Amino acid sequence: MTNARARKIIAAACKGASVPACAEAGGVTPNTLKSWLRRKDHPTFTIFQGYYADAVTYATLAALKVIADGVVSDPKQAFAFLASRHTENWSMLLR
Repeated sequence: MTNARARKIIAAACKGASVPACAEAGGVTPNTLKSWLRRKDHPTFTIFQGYYADAVTYATLAALKVIADGVVSDPKQAFAFLASRHTENWSMLLR
């Protein structure tokens, strides 16, 4: 993992990208990214995992802000994002 790859992956995650899309942004395969998100054998990976988790949280909060502020006329896009990330909590709103 390079700093440049990590930055690109984190930037994509901040925008709400899926794991495959984040991996593509970083120029790695989804399996490689998933491995990096599980590895505990080096501080590089645990630090990256923290930043990635923060980025996913940021994207989720940004989607909730859109819903709460009523900025868009159709908040279904924000709900769809939340349903894709947190199926157990949000998918019933899209039915």
